[in-house]
Amino acid sequence: MKDIGERLSSYEPLWENWYKDCYLGSGGSGKVYRFRQELYGQVRYCAVKALSIIPDRSVSVTRESREQEMDERKKQVSKEIQNMYLLGDKPHLVHCINHTYRDFTNDDGEVIGFDVMIQMEYYKTLTEYINEKGVLAPSEIEKLAQDIGSALLAMQEKNMLHRDIKPDNIYVDDNGEFYLGDFGIAKQTQSASFATFVGTQPFMAPEVWNARTPNEQHYGAAADIYSLGITLYYLLNGNRLPMVNTGDNRNAIDSAIFGRLSGKTFGVPENGSDKLKNVVMKCCAFDPADRIQSAKELLAALDGDEMSEDVGKSEAVIKEAEKGGQAERSEKTEKVLPAPIIKDSGKKVREEPPEKFEITDSVYIRPGDPAEELIVRPAPARPERRPVQAQKQRTKGHSESAKDGNKQQPRPHKQARPQKEQPQLSKATKKAALTIGLTLCFIIGIGALFFTKTICLHNWSAATCAKPETCTKCGKTRGELAAHVFEEATCTHARRCTVCGMEEGKKLPHTFMEATCTIPRTCTKCGKTEGEPLGHKWVDETCEEPQYCEVCGLIGKDAAGHKWKEATCTKPKTCTVCKKTEGEAIGHKWKAATCTEPETCENCGETKGKALGHTWVGATLTAPKTCSVCGATEGSALDYTDRGTMFVDTGGDTLALREEKSSSSKQLAAIPDCTEIRVWYTGSSGWYYALYDNTYGYVNSAYISAKDPMLGDGTVTGWNSKNLGTLSVSVASAEVKYGRLYIDLEVSSEETDFVWPDLYIYYNGSEKANGNFIDHKDIIIMPYVTRTVSVNTKVGNDFGRSSLKNIIIVDGEGNKVMLEP
Repeated sequence: MKDIGERLSSYEPLWENWYKDCYLGSGGSGKVYRFRQELYGQVRYCAVKALSIIPDRSVSVTRESREQEMDERKKQVSKEIQNMYLLGDKPHLVHCINHTYRDFTNDDGEVIGFDVMIQMEYYKTLTEYINEKGVLAPSEIEKLAQDIGSALLAMQEKNMLHRDIKPDNIYVDDNGEFYLGDFGIAKQTQSASFATFVGTQPFMAPEVWNARTPNEQHYGAAADIYSLGITLYYLLNGNRLPMVNTGDNRNAIDSAIFGRLSGKTFGVPENGSDKLKNVVMKCCAFDPADRIQSAKELLAALDGDEMSEDVGKSEAVIKEAEKGGQAERSEKTEKVLPAPIIKDSGKKVREEPPEKFEITDSVYIRPGDPAEELIVRPAPARPERRPVQAQKQRTKGHSESAKDGNKQQPRPHKQARPQKEQPQLSKATKKAALTIGLTLCFIIGIGALFFTKTICLHNWSAATCAKPETCTKCGKTRGELAAHVFEEATCTHARRCTVCGMEEGKKLPHTFMEATCTIPRTCTKCGKTEGEPLGHKWVDETCEEPQYCEVCGLIGKDAAGHKWKEATCTKPKTCTVCKKTEGEAIGHKWKAATCTEPETCENCGETKGKALGHTWVGATLTAPKTCSVCGATEGSALDYTDRGTMFVDTGGDTLALREEKSSSSKQLAAIPDCTEIRVWYTGSSGWYYALYDNTYGYVNSAYISAKDPMLGDGTVTGWNSKNLGTLSVSVASAEVKYGRLYIDLEVSSEETDFVWPDLYIYYNGSEKANGNFIDHKDIIIMPYVTRTVSVNTKVGNDFGRSSLKNIIIVDGEGNKVMLEP
C-alpha cells in the first residue's frame, strides 16, 4: 500500500488546479503539505492537511460491517469539518476553505479506507516566526494576545474548545497578524467542557495533566486560557517556559514542567508591562477557579484602564466598575450615539446630552439610539384642580363684597335647598387656558414643520457611486458621488460594481469540467453546459459480477454464471471464464522414472523428481559413450583428432593440469570443478590434451564431462523491469524444476482506470524474434495494484539456468518488451 504522500500525487489536481508543492510537517492528527495553484497568471499557496482513516481490518469483521464503519467514520469526520466551517467568517482563525474524500485500496484491490484532504489558508507558524526574528517585543506579544483572544472568543461563542494552544498552532501572516489554527483535536459541546486527555504537555493545563482517568477532570474554557497564558509567558520570558533557565538540559526542563503542573509557584516573566504581566499570571493560575475564565474576560483584562477612561461609559458600566468588574468590549462595527455624560454636582446627579440640542418640554433625544432619532412630542398640560379654584374664587368674592360694604346675604335655613348656580370661569383660569392653548398650537405647528420636513435634523447616509450623501428623513443630498466598488469579473459577467451594477471590461472564460457518463461538459463556476454526456463505458459481466460502467459504477446486465471444466490431476473443478474452483483434484497416476524421464503422471504428463540418469560407459575408438541401462548413446567414437569444449567434473575435488602424462609431471594449474576447457583427444590411455588459462597440458578423461554441469533445478534472479505501453512489467522469478520452466511476472498499470490486456509470453527471444512461446494470458489490471502472472512450459533435460537468456512479452496491440537477466 502506498504512503499518503504518494496517494496525494495520484489525486492531483485537487479542487481547481491545486498541485502538491512540498511537505510541511506532521502531527497527531495527520500530515500537512503545501499546495500550489497557477491560475490566470497568478500563483497562490494553501496548506492541505491529509488524514488517513482505516477501519477495523480483522478477519472476523465482515465486508458489510467494514463498509458501515467507513460510512460512520465519514459522517464523524464531516461533523468535525462542519465545526471548522462554522468559524469561516470569524477573524484571526485559520479558515477551512474546502475539503474532499478519496477511497484507497490495498495490494489486492480491496477498499480498506479513505483519505480526507482539508484545504486551509497558508501562513508561517509562530515557531518559524520566532526562529527568524528572535525574542518578540512586548507590544507585539500583547497584539498576539488580543488576536488569539478574539479567535478564542469566536470559538467559545460557537461552544467550541481548541484544546491544543501552543506556538506551533499559532500562525503569522506577512502583515504581522496572528491566527489560531490546527483544529485536529478541537471539539464542539453544549456544556463547553470535555473529559479527555489531549494537548501538548509543556502547554497543558494542570487539571488535564493531573487527571487519573478521563472522567476525573473536565476540559473547559479555562484550560484553553491556561495554554494561551503559558504561551504568552514563554514569549515574554525570552522564549523560555516558567522556572527554565538559559542553557538548561532536557532533564531540567522536564523537571520544571512537572513542578509547575504539580502546583509549584513561579515568578512573573522578565519582559512586558505590569498590566500585561498581571494578565498573564492570572491566566496561569494553578486552580481553575482563580484563573481568567473566558476569552471575553481575557480581552476585557487586556483592555485594562483604557476602558474605564472612556468618555462614553453608561451608568450601568460605572456601577459594574465600582464592584470590580470589567466593562465589556463594544463592537467596533456597530454605530451608536455616545451615552450621556454623568457629572457629580455633590448633591444631585444630572445628565447632559452629548450634543448641543435645545431641550424643551416637547423635544428630547433618546440616548444611545442607533438612528440618532430626534423625537418631538407635546408636553402634557398640568391638570386643573377645579374644587380648589372654585373655593378660592368664592373666598375672593366674599372678600371683595366685604370691602365694598355690601351686606352679606343671610344663610338660608338648613332645610331649604339652595338654587344651583351656573359655573363661572375666573380671569386667571381663562388666562391659563389661553396659555395652554397657544402652547399646544405652537407645539403642533413645530411638529407639523418637522412632519412635512420643512424643518429637519438631517441624518446623512453615506454616499455611493449612484447617490451622493443623502438625508434619510427628508431626502436632501449633498457632496459628490463615491467611487465604484467593483467585484472581479467571472464567466457570467464582466467587472461589475456591486452598488450600481455598472460593468466594464470583458467576462472571463468558462472553467469547464470534463463531461462524464451522464453529465455534459459543465462550467464549475456558472453551471453552463456544452456538448453531450460521454455515455457509459461498460465492462462486460463476468460469472459472478454484473455488467458495470467503469467510469461511474452504474450496474447493467446481471452476472453470466460459471462455465465449469471437470477436475484434473492437479486442479479441482474450474470455471473456464473466471477460474473459480470447486471440490478437489482427482490426483496423479504416476509412472516410474527412466534414464531420461522423471516420474511422470500418465493422465496429465506432470513430472516430479529427476530422471534416473544414464549409466554411461565411456566412448572408445570404436564406440561412442553408451548407457548400460537403456542403450542410449551420446557423441561418437573417440578420435585423437577430435576437439571441443568440455567441462571438468570431479565431484568437487581439485584437478591438476599436468605438463606430461607421467606421474612425476609438474603441476601447472589447479582446476576447480565445472571449469570450461578446450580439449583434444590423444587417442591412447584415456588422456586429453587440454588448454586452460593459456596453459597447455594433459588431463585424464575420467575427469572430463560433455554434459553441462550448470543443468538442474534452480532460480534465475537479477531480471530488469520495463514498461509495456501503460503497463510496468518485471520478472519476479524464473525457475527450472523437474524438467519444466516456471516464470512469475509482476504487472501493474499506470492508468487510473481498469486495464484488460492480452499478454503473450515467450522465452529465449530477441529484439527481432519472439522466441519459444510459453502461454497467453487475458487479465484485468486495477489501478495502483500489482498482479502476478504465472506461466510454465516443458523443456528438455539439457535445459538449465544458463540456457535461459531473455523473456519476451507482447500485448494485444503489438507492444513488445524484452526482459534480460
